[in-house]
Parts: sequence; structure tokens; C-alpha cells
Amino acid sequence: MGEHSFKFGTQITYSQKDQNTRPRENGVVTFATSARNSTGNVVADALLGNFQNYTEGETDQQWQARFWQYEFYAQDNWRVSPKLTVDVGLRYNIIAPLYSALNNFSTFDPARYDPSKAPTVLASDGSLVPGTGIPTNGIVIFGDGFPDAAHGLIPAADDPAAQALFAGLPRGGVKTEYANFGPRLGFAYDLFGTGRTALRGGFGIFYDRIRTDYLSATAANPPFDRQSTVFDGNIDNPTGATQRSFPPNIAGIRSDMPTPRITSFNFGVQHELLKGTILHVNYVGTLGDNLTRNININQLRAGTRLNPPASTANVNSLRPYPGYGNIIITENEDTSNYHSLQTSLTRRLQSGLEFGVNYTFSKALDTSNGTAGGTPDGPEDPYNIGRDYGLSGVHRAHNFNGYFIWQIPFLREASNPLVRGALGGWDINGVIVYQSGQPFTVTAPVDSARIGVSSVRATLIGDPNLSSDQRTAAQWFNTAAFLNPSLMTPGEFGNSGRNILIGPSFNRVDLGIAKVFALTGRMKLHIRAEAFNAFNSVSFTNLNTTVRFDAAGNPTGGFGAVTAAAPARVMEFGVRLTF
Repeated sequence: MGEHSFKFGTQITYSQKDQNTRPRENGVVTFATSARNSTGNVVADALLGNFQNYTEGETDQQWQARFWQYEFYAQDNWRVSPKLTVDVGLRYNIIAPLYSALNNFSTFDPARYDPSKAPTVLASDGSLVPGTGIPTNGIVIFGDGFPDAAHGLIPAADDPAAQALFAGLPRGGVKTEYANFGPRLGFAYDLFGTGRTALRGGFGIFYDRIRTDYLSATAANPPFDRQSTVFDGNIDNPTGATQRSFPPNIAGIRSDMPTPRITSFNFGVQHELLKGTILHVNYVGTLGDNLTRNININQLRAGTRLNPPASTANVNSLRPYPGYGNIIITENEDTSNYHSLQTSLTRRLQSGLEFGVNYTFSKALDTSNGTAGGTPDGPEDPYNIGRDYGLSGVHRAHNFNGYFIWQIPFLREASNPLVRGALGGWDINGVIVYQSGQPFTVTAPVDSARIGVSSVRATLIGDPNLSSDQRTAAQWFNTAAFLNPSLMTPGEFGNSGRNILIGPSFNRVDLGIAKVFALTGRMKLHIRAEAFNAFNSVSFTNLNTTVRFDAAGNPTGGFGAVTAAAPARVMEFGVRLTF
């Protein structure tokens, strides 16, 4: 019954990227007044060559990323009746994990970490005691051995100790999933059979691969990253400096990494109000599952450094996995959701006028863009990740955009050729943008959690929002709603959530006027004048959200104030001759 149009297809993708790990093979010198031989002035130290530390990598080395991706799809466009059309499809994805052709990607596996083989870490400065522990404790290399191409490029390839770190894991660290089916369903229904009003809807599941930038960091894990650091010496005689080793920061991925998945759905109505003028009203939603994030599994638990002797000990000596600094693990456990009402009104160019406006009311939630312990895209507290669920960094509740093009009709048909040529035929165009503010997180510059970080989220004791008539550039939100950092409860994180404040809105109108003068033959003169932010509207773009109070309890250091604004009016004039 009805008409069918079937489509079948296959897509095979292969990608490769060769890159070095960028070790400090040329050496990096740091001058600081904390050096034992410092003069107390870093400029003088640099002139004399008295460094605080000098780091040099043994050699440059490569990682050679590769991946395969196979996609198969089938689609049926079914015209059920003159009023109803249905699209049904299915896409099947085989997204093989990224791997290194040199087999020098690795991970940290907590199950293989042996506390009895951990090195001794000095509580005084966090350095490693020479000759203690195993530097690759818990490290596993992906694959089943180094290929011939790795010899000469990867120094560790000729090291029996490194070769012993292979444990039969897949080259990409995780197994390839074979159950990634992505159904598609869509329909269009002519509600009254007049061709002017249509109901439309759709549903689909889509898959993506793990971000490659997360995995490339594993090529710098021990035993691949080989560098040495010396302290408190002079650049003319670096061998006279003191050699010390500190726990390295390492990376890894979970062994169970389901494929990132997006579920998208929409339903709406489209109606032709007038000839060429269309109104759209749609509900659009998106759910994200198995999204990639980083967590620091070697971060201290809240309260670890609350009492002596831990309160004065170096962080590295207290970590759950001694011998390492931050252990940044990539996992696919994040989620997101987006729901929106999207409306638009468009008019095709008729009688010299074209325009379009659209408005979106939406809300986006996730746990994807927090930071903690030097971990990008990770939670503040990896032992309580649910605390980071909140507004997404891309959330904008209200979004309005409009444009118009008007071919000014006056004097286009004037009888006087000079008047018609000079004053007729001008076009005016414009773009209008309004967007509500972005979310902000409020932080306190203290380590109230006692985990060895420089800041935590603030403690909230009231309503941080101000009404529009109370806001000023000097105080955009209620600073009194946050507790003085000095009074925060020791051993605990602040109680405020992520992205709890909405910043200033953005609005701008751009206008332009243009005309084409026909000269002789094919020669034409194009003249255009434009004004960006034509009405010179002030749109603030950033806030100071670091909690600071003076001794009297007044906000200081710019806390609560606007710190940046969008560009002021910019005008351009252009002339172009074509022939």
C-alpha cells in the first residue's frame, strides 16, 4: 500500500594521525625565589643562571593513532497516503576503539596496583625516595607486544620491564561494541489536506566515538615518558644541582567504555499563514548517555588533611595510590539532557521584503564541565559525582534571532535617470540577536575540603539572585548570599552547586545598506556600509565569581562585579569594482 522508496548504504572510515608526545627534550628552566641559591629576585636569578629546577626529556617519541569505523544503513520513504509520509530507517555502527600502531597506549588499572610495591614518598616535599617501589605499579600497556616499527622510535620497546606490562588487553584498551543500532523514525502529515498545515515528528539514536585527545595522554605514561629534573643549581653547571623525582601525573581509561549515544526526538506543526510566510512551532529534545568525562581517582578524600600530621604533609604522600600524582581516568559515565520549545516565522523574498525570526526557550543539564584537582571536564569531588549535576555551560534559556532584507522601493522607478541611479535601488539589511546569560559557578579561594587544592565551590547561605532593577556593573548578584571563605566548614566542600548563577544577557543589532551601480558594459560599482552593534548597546560578558570579603565583611577584589563587555559599535564602509 502506498509508494515506497528504499535506500541502502555502507560507509567505511579509516583515520590515522602521527604525533609526537612533545617531551621537554630541549630542556625547560624555571627560576623562582624558592630556589636555595636564589638572590631573592627572579630577574637577577635568570641573569646569573641560578635556577629553581631544570627538566629535560630523554628523547622525543611518537604515538600513531589509528581507527576504523563501519556504518551500514537502510531507509524506507513510505508515502502512506496523499496526506501522510513516513520515513523509517536503521543505522548500524561498528566504531572500533582508537589504538596506537606502535602499541604505546597504556592505562592505570587499580586492580593491578600493589600497595606493597609503592615507593616511599616524603611527607616533607612529596618527592620519591630513590630506590624504593616500582615506577610502573598498576600500569598496563594495550596490545600484546611492541611491533617491529616501535623499535628505534619508542625507547621502552627494548626494555624487558616494559615488555612485561602487556597483559593481553585490546589494542584500543576496550573491546569493540557490536550492538550499536540506531533506529530512525519520522513522519509528515498534511493535517487538513490543503498543503498549508503539517504535523511533523522524528526520533533517532546516534552514536559517536570516544574523543581521541583523552587517549593520547596515555602515550606519556611510564614507562614511555622519560625525563629528569634537577633542582637548585646553576645553568653553567647543571650536574651540580640536586636530583629529585616526584610522582608523575598519569592517564588511563576504564576497561568498560560503552559507545557515546545521543537520543534525539522532536514534534511540531508547520503552518503557512500567508503566501510565502511560514510559522513553525516545535518541541525538540536530546538525551546524551555514555558521554566521555575525566575523573581524578587519585584525589584526596574530603578532610584528609584536616588534622596533624596529615595537615602539614605534602599531598603526594597522602594519595590513595602512592607513587603517582593525579591519575586522570577517562570514562563514559556522563549524561546530559536538553529540552526546548523552538518557534520561527519566515517570509520568502516577496515585493522586495524578506525576513525571518526565531525564538527558543530551552534548558540544558549535564555534569560535563566541572573542574577539580587539575582535571578538565571532571567533577569537583570524584567520590560524589552527583553534586556536579546542573545547568550545562552551553545553557541559554532564551535565544532570539532575526534578520531582514528590504529592497527600498522609493525612487527605483524615478523618471530622472540621475535620481534613479543615485537614490534608487538601495537595499537595507539587518540582524537582531538576543540571548540570555550563561551560567556561572561561584568558587572560594580556599582549600576548605583539605585535599590540597587552591579553591572549591563556595558555601551558599541565601538567595544569590538580584532583581533586574538591583543589578549594577559593580554588583551583578547578591554577594551576601555566600559565606566568607574563612568561615567555611573545615574538611568539607562548599554546598553550592555548579553553574548556579545566570550571567548578563547579550543583545546586538547589526545594520547594513548597499547598492550596486551599473557603470558601463559589465563594469559595476558595489558600495556597502555596515554598523555592527548599531545602537551601541552594552552587553556584559563575564563576572568575577571568586568569593572575597574584607575584614568588615564587604565584598572585595571585584567579587560580584562585571569584568568584561562585548565590543562597542563598529562601522565599516566598502567599495568594490567588478568588470
